[in-house]
This record gives sequence, C-alpha cells and structure tokens, in this order.
Amino acid sequence: MKNLERISATKKLSLLFANAVAIVALNSSLLILSVVVLSLLIATSSAEGRVASVGALLRLKVLAVFVIAGHALSIGNNPTGTASINLMFWDLHLWVTRVDFLFGCLSFSKMASMVMLSAWLVATTDRKALSLSISGLLRAPWLAEVLVGCLEFAVPRAQRGRRKEGRAGQSQLLKIEREGDPQSGGSLIGQLRNKIFHRIDGWLEKASENFGSGSTYSSERGIELTRDIGVIGMCALAILSTKVMMIFPGLPISPGHKNVFIIPIFMFAAYATHDRLGATKVGLATGMLNFMLGFGKLGPLEILQFLLPGLVIDLCLPLMVLSRRGGLLTFVVMIVIGALAGLGRFSGNAMAILLTGAPFLLIVSMLPTLVSQITFSILGTTLAGDWILARAEAYRNRVLEADPSPSGEGVD
Repeated sequence: MKNLERISATKKLSLLFANAVAIVALNSSLLILSVVVLSLLIATSSAEGRVASVGALLRLKVLAVFVIAGHALSIGNNPTGTASINLMFWDLHLWVTRVDFLFGCLSFSKMASMVMLSAWLVATTDRKALSLSISGLLRAPWLAEVLVGCLEFAVPRAQRGRRKEGRAGQSQLLKIEREGDPQSGGSLIGQLRNKIFHRIDGWLEKASENFGSGSTYSSERGIELTRDIGVIGMCALAILSTKVMMIFPGLPISPGHKNVFIIPIFMFAAYATHDRLGATKVGLATGMLNFMLGFGKLGPLEILQFLLPGLVIDLCLPLMVLSRRGGLLTFVVMIVIGALAGLGRFSGNAMAILLTGAPFLLIVSMLPTLVSQITFSILGTTLAGDWILARAEAYRNRVLEADPSPSGEGVD
C-alpha cells in the first residue's frame, strides 16, 4: 500500500466514495469492521498520510465521548440497571449494556476511519488536482472548491501549511466583526442569547481560516464567486461543528436541538452571499461532507436534511429583508422563518427515510419530532436571527469596502 499516495487524485477520490458507500450499505458488523480496518491501513500507508490521519483522529476525541456514550447510555426502568439517581420526585435509572457500548464503538470507528481517510486524501494529493477531480465528478466547480477547503480542515494546521497551492496560513477571508456584540444579560434569556451568539461566531470565525482569497475557479463573476465560496465553505464547516453538540440518544431530550445553531447559520449564508441560492449551496455542501466523512446513517440521502432547509431559508430571503425594519415585525417574521425552516429540516429527514423503503406509518410516528424540530428552529431564529442578519450585513459590507470592484456594485 506504500504506493497508494502516487495514484491519481480521481482514483483516491473514488476510493473515498466507495468506502463511504460501503460503510453505509453493509449490514454485517464484521464486513463494516473490515472496511474500517482497510481504511485505516490506507490512511497510514505513508509517512505524510500517517501524520495527517493520526492528527485528524486526535481532534475527534470529544466527538468520540459523545458518540460512544450516546449509544451506551440508556434511561428507564431496566431489571439489570447499574445506576439509580434520585431526583426528588422520581428515580432516574441509567444503565449500560455491553452490546450498546460495542455498537457505539463501531459507530465512532466508522466516522473516525472516514475522517482519517479524508485527511490522507488531502495530505497526499495536490490541491488543484483534487479540486479538478471533484469538479469533474460532480460537475460543480464551486462545490469542488468548498469541499476541498472543508476537507483540508481535517488535516493538522502544520500539515496544511506544507501543501501545494494550499491556502492555510495565507490571507484569510475577512473575519467576522466583533464590534457591537451583545452585552451580557443578567436574565436567563440574555445569557442564552449570548451563548448562542458566541458559539456561532466562534464556529464561523474558526471555519473562515480555511478559506483564503484565492479560488481556482475563474469566471466573469470571479470576485463575487470567491467571496461566496468562502462564506459557503465556512458555513458548511460551522454546521458540521454542531456534531459535537450531539445529545445522548438514550436520554429524554427532544431531537432537533441543533437547529438553534444550524438555522441561524443558514440565514447568515443566505444574507451574506451574492448568490440567491447561497443557503441551498451550504446545505448541499454540508450534506456531501456529512456523507464523505461518514457522519450520516442514510448515505447520500442525508443531503436532503440539509438541502431542504437551506432552500427554505433562501426562499425566505425577502422576509429577512423585511425583518430588518425592527420592532414587533422582526419577532413575528423570525417565528415564521423558524417554523418554515424546522418544517424543511423534518421534511428532508422524512423524505430520506421514505426513499430507503420505510413505511409511511413510520413518518406518522415521527410527528412529535416535527414539533421538536420546529420549536428549536423558532428558538434559534427568535434568539439569534436579528443578530445574525446584522452580522451578515456587516460582514458583506466590510468585504465590499476592502475589495471594491464593478462586480460588487449594487449588491444592496
């Protein structure tokens, strides 16, 4: 396997996709483990790939705890329960089974192997060649730029700096302005708002480090497109960062909690880009990355649960403009946007499940999830919507002032 790093970028990319499909499609734990082991052998087959893949694995330690504990811990009355917590009015029984623990380890190993394989791909392949390969396969040059920039994030910073034609360590896309940050509020709502503000701001700013001003895609709209690629890429990375916010599946906490962060990030993408489908493209890129990194359970169908809410947010762009008038109108508009976005998230997930051949009655049983998705989306838009739009407008205007051009005129 020592000569694998010398094969073409297209063959390496095909290998990555084949592994991603195999991990999702195979039902046998033994076969899945075989694919995982093969991926690890490939990722560590060369010195350069080994440094990058091991570095990527070490960055997943927090996610490992959430994934493994999330599968291993269960709640409820179990005859063989190992722990009981008295909460005054009722007893909370937490228990762990060996099978669930092993299943959690298997789930994390699938994610880890795909992340390590992605790091190997990026570290051993010329950036431009990889971008051209993805562009040739997906027929979308902008998407190729976004995916390469996002995949580079898995590689340790020192390794990224040594890559040919890489952007890490060079001029970044302008960071989010910090002026006008909301003041810390004494109330619970104020504190919650600030936690959401700073979490989203931190994710976006961290993700922006991977997208510089250079794009290998050239067109008459080169400057605008370069800006949009940066925004789409950092929003996709920010949404992927919400993976560390996973709540234990065994605990009685409603699904859809990540919508508090995800929906405002989609709004930022729609308002900060020149493209009328900015949020939709973020959804497409996020879904593709979710599949390529082994995070999803439904393979390529996972794209729908990100694509549809992105499309909904793009369609709500006139409402976002209307909300900038302030007052009660802003609050009402944010509720509407949140409800529609939550419906989009649920519809994407439901459609993906139906396409796998699941019975329609399963979707009916998921109606409580619909309520949860909408509730958390509304919570995200009402708490952070006005702030994220102001931040997106300031971000876009600052970029235009720093890089004036005829193509940037008339954006507002």
